[in-house]
Amino acid sequence: MKRVLLTVIALLAGGSLCFAQPHSTTTATTTKSASGKIQSVTEADAAKGTKSEIIITGSDNKPMTFLIKTSTTIYTASGSPTTIKGLKKDDQVKINYTTSTAGVMEASSVYQVK
Repeated sequence: MKRVLLTVIALLAGGSLCFAQPHSTTTATTTKSASGKIQSVTEADAAKGTKSEIIITGSDNKPMTFLIKTSTTIYTASGSPTTIKGLKKDDQVKINYTTSTAGVMEASSVYQVK
């Protein structure tokens, strides 16, 4: 009798796992764009615990900070690929970005503008 009861409990517990929903951390993202003049460029430094980021000001003069990830593509005004080292203060840029669930604006691409 104990074996039958244990078998039934095991089958019920195992069967309930079939209906479990996987936890997903991905969310639907919408790509936005912003244009402006670079106020500062920070290159990642593991020793200091800093991440790569660009701060720009747009036409409204409000600063916007963008995280530059390893997957971010950066292009010169002529369309050639470059790195964050190719960007400098006062460059005009257009940035395509998404906002993370934590509210961080993550740049997917950065284009220098002539």
